[in-house]
Amino acid sequence: MKRHVLARSAWHPARTTSLVLLVASCAHTDPSRTSGAHAVSDQAFTLERVVMLMRHGVRPPTRMPPIAEGLARQPWAGWDVPAGHLTAHGHAGTVLLGRWQRQALAVRRLLPPEGCPDEGAIAVRANTDQRTRESARGFLEGFAPGCGVVVQHSPGHRDDPIFQSIDLGLVEHDAAAARAAVMARVDGDLDHAMPTLAEAFARLDAILDCCSPPACASAGLAPDCRLSTWPNAWADTGSGKRVKFRGPLDAGGTAAHTLLLEYVEGKPMEQVGWGRATGADIELLSQIHAAEFDLLYRTPYIASRGATPILERVLATFERDDAPKLDILVGHDTNASNVGGALDLHWHVPGYAPDDAAVGGAIGFELLRDPAGARFVRVFYLAQGTRQLRGLTPLDAENPPYFNYMAQPLCALSADTTVCRYEDFAAALRSRIVR
Repeated sequence: MKRHVLARSAWHPARTTSLVLLVASCAHTDPSRTSGAHAVSDQAFTLERVVMLMRHGVRPPTRMPPIAEGLARQPWAGWDVPAGHLTAHGHAGTVLLGRWQRQALAVRRLLPPEGCPDEGAIAVRANTDQRTRESARGFLEGFAPGCGVVVQHSPGHRDDPIFQSIDLGLVEHDAAAARAAVMARVDGDLDHAMPTLAEAFARLDAILDCCSPPACASAGLAPDCRLSTWPNAWADTGSGKRVKFRGPLDAGGTAAHTLLLEYVEGKPMEQVGWGRATGADIELLSQIHAAEFDLLYRTPYIASRGATPILERVLATFERDDAPKLDILVGHDTNASNVGGALDLHWHVPGYAPDDAAVGGAIGFELLRDPAGARFVRVFYLAQGTRQLRGLTPLDAENPPYFNYMAQPLCALSADTTVCRYEDFAAALRSRIVR
């Protein structure tokens, strides 16, 4: 492994004060997700291992135009990279988060604060897409610069089984059962998901200037239709593949997320939503994307199947004696939503709707040990807020990223819902693994 030009640094307690303050400023627990009179103290634990599932950084839409012609009256803003690729801005954002996380883990004494970690201390695997591979490299550039940590991924452009278990047919999955599970959550009618999104769709219709008369006619609607008035239905994706919508939940979720990507890319505001969208609008519209993903990726039947290889990886890393101290997986918002849905985890990053997977954000699993040798697990969410990512704000004690230990309802201690005994945590994960 290539070594950093700086000498490997020993741990110096006198140097940790500013780092402790830096991490403590953001390491909070949402009181609404904690029960019991006393939370378990961090000082009771030694951090032994961390597994992080990270979403890639900023990218353009994966296709242009991102939604059907006529749903937006004007051409969408252009991008400097091909569809779906990580941008330079996105790369810079992942570097900032990697730099922060190195110091955060140094405070916990998992790794030294400077220099290259021991060989084998870090493992990184990314999905095969350019945006995931390059996001992993950007994170490492901030986390362990010049250390030559290799980003593992499937050869060529083959799908990776860790991130695409349903698409590859690696888990038992029935599309009809998946659709039925979703329908049970909306009382048998996809349009029942729409009323709570009325305000968000009203803004989206106005920003898109939707819809053109030909687009309305193609849907059999009046010439002055709006996207919010289109019917929701199931798309035909093939019996063994992930299920997908067509209609406003699908197009609206994609359009809303495209506008968010324009915003966090740092495009001038006159280019974000054709100058008609504000930062507040971006957060409001995130509700549409979050609602779509809640149904398609957090529904338990689907979530457990999509999350299975990731949950298996977490268990393997925690149970192998030769496992890395830090195991990083870099995938997509679908993967984060699958894991969140399978384990009933919840987060709320500034600038996003609740449970919307943040661009470049990560779910992290911490393996902890108390002085008596007992093992415990906490799960955190780490991400830059939309304004931080838009401005590439350096992350420090004055401007920390969002960091929150999440409640673990499947296995939590009564005294602190963010903490599980390892045996209970492992049993909860195994109950969600499908083969």
